[in-house]
Amino acid sequence: MMRNMRNKTCTKCKKKFPATVEYFYRDCGKLRAECKQCVKLRKNRYVSKNREKVREQYRNYYRRHHREQLKRKFDEYRTVRGFLISIYAGINSRCRNPVGRNKCYKGIRCKFTTLGEFVYYVVDVLGVDPRGLQIHRVDSKQHYEPGNIEFLTPLQHVHKHRSEK
Repeated sequence: MMRNMRNKTCTKCKKKFPATVEYFYRDCGKLRAECKQCVKLRKNRYVSKNREKVREQYRNYYRRHHREQLKRKFDEYRTVRGFLISIYAGINSRCRNPVGRNKCYKGIRCKFTTLGEFVYYVVDVLGVDPRGLQIHRVDSKQHYEPGNIEFLTPLQHVHKHRSEK
């Protein structure tokens, strides 16, 4: 037995649609009078007629909120987890893109299946605070995997690379 679905008529185009959020936006818990298609058309017309005004509104919003977003991102980066997120992203980027100057990464993979596994290994197993340090593969022919990574100061990292060549 199917329930009778209520229909709603758009006040703009006068078409009937099922009274659902698929066809109408919500406003204060109720469905709006205009259908989604008519709302989109109205907004597109407004933007095309008032292009400079809309751009200025976007610029003002960006100015107000961009500093806050950067501060949040910087504050997260300063945490151990935030720093490790950027390290993990760099590892995956190097392993997926072995082109150009990163030819030495050809065939090198990240064997840490998740970010959580990587963070756990660095913090709990290695017991190191990696902020200010650089990641280094102990055996440069092996993958990024447990037992083959360590964190070194930039000076130590340079000396290791010179001694490997």
